[in-house]
Amino acid sequence: MPGVKGRNCPDFGHHPVQFSIVTILGLNAGIGAFAGVIVYLYFRYEALREYERGEERYENSKRTLLQSL
Repeated sequence: MPGVKGRNCPDFGHHPVQFSIVTILGLNAGIGAFAGVIVYLYFRYEALREYERGEERYENSKRTLLQSL
């Protein structure tokens, strides 16, 4: 994501679950594309949530350290 330095962002376009779901539902191109978008959005949401949790832990530990000084 732009503007976030030092973030290790995985490439969601090559996730094996996304490929398997699209392959299973790929008989109909519309359903396959819809499934691919849903899976992509889900994994993007989970990665963002995990990043925010890590950032919150960092802020809490920084606050604790500054208070102990």
